[in-house]
Amino acid sequence: HGQVLVDARGRVLANTDGASALTAFSRDGRVVASLLPDWKGGLHGMCLDGKGGEQRVWIAHARRGEVVCCTLDGEVLSTIGWPEASALYKKRGQYHPTSVARASDGRIFVANGYGLSWVHVYDAERRYLKSFGGRGQEPGKMRTPHGLLIDRVAGVESLIVCDRENHRLQISDLDGKL
Repeated sequence: HGQVLVDARGRVLANTDGASALTAFSRDGRVVASLLPDWKGGLHGMCLDGKGGEQRVWIAHARRGEVVCCTLDGEVLSTIGWPEASALYKKRGQYHPTSVARASDGRIFVANGYGLSWVHVYDAERRYLKSFGGRGQEPGKMRTPHGLLIDRVAGVESLIVCDRENHRLQISDLDGKL
């Protein structure tokens, strides 16, 4: 379940289930850094954030049930654990995040694709705000929200959710309204 990004340095970042959770490659394909060895096995979706003029990498870790924010050199800055404040889960083991996206206002969106199919929203300081979605096939519901992307067109941001089991993309505003 690797994902590939290109950072501001021009490096290609790939997350894997290998010995190095995050690998940085030069433009010509040489490995230039092996990062996050303690996080191997379970990294899933990721995104880049340019907050403060310095990019950060946000990664969903399905097996650990966490989202991690780190520098481009692999220094872990913060984590977001299971959304206990949502009251949607009876236990931590129901939470397996598969994707993360960050809006320009700092809000963080996390998809629980291998859990109960909710998308959780946090503020810029990682405080829980709300959840939307949940398991189902009707519009607004999901069965495996597997990928998230903030789309920025003409100054308007939308959240695109790739729902793997329902075989569709859902596009909403940043409040989860279709």
